[in-house]
Order: sequence, then C-alpha cells, then structure tokens
Amino acid sequence: MVLVVLEVCLASLAINEVQSLTDLATATSVSSWKLNTSWTVGDPCLFQWYGVKCNSANTTVVRLNLAGNSLQGTIPSSISYLVSLTYLGLSSNSLSGSLPQGLGTIST
Repeated sequence: MVLVVLEVCLASLAINEVQSLTDLATATSVSSWKLNTSWTVGDPCLFQWYGVKCNSANTTVVRLNLAGNSLQGTIPSSISYLVSLTYLGLSSNSLSGSLPQGLGTIST
C-alpha cells in the first residue's frame, strides 16, 4: 500500500494586519454593523471578511470598503499597519475624530 500525503499551503495575512482589522472592528462596534460576515473568524483573506479585499496571494489587504455599514466610533491608529491599502471606503458611517497619522504614509 502506498500512502500519498499532499500538503496545501495557504498564504496568510501578517499578524499586524489582522490586528489592525480586529482593532477597527472593536473600535467601531462590529456587532452593530449592517454586514459583518466572518469578522470574528480566522484569517481575513481566507475567510473573506466582508469589505476586505486581499491581493491574489492572500498575503496583504489592498482594499477596505465598509462604507454605509453603520460603523460607530473612531478609527484606531493601527489602521496604518495596512501598508498595501490602495482604497479605504468609510463614508456614510458615524465615525468621529481624526484619521490616524499613519494613513499618510500609505503609498500605492
């Protein structure tokens, strides 16, 4: 008998990017969002968190679109850990405060 073992290696998001998204969810009351599919489960890329778009290798977040999703609160400074972000959609929510300074360092 021959046993063949196949390993599937799925890429995963850097821990600081996961933390950034988790911080955003906590700071903006994720439980009250209109859509929060998978936001408390696993890797944001592999579990396709609502509004999160990753690169084709699933190694970094490239788009975050949570416009009109009933977010309330402030945007945490850790959002600046999303260094490959090319789009950030947060309009039509109840957000207060300033955008974190780190967002100014994001380049496309």
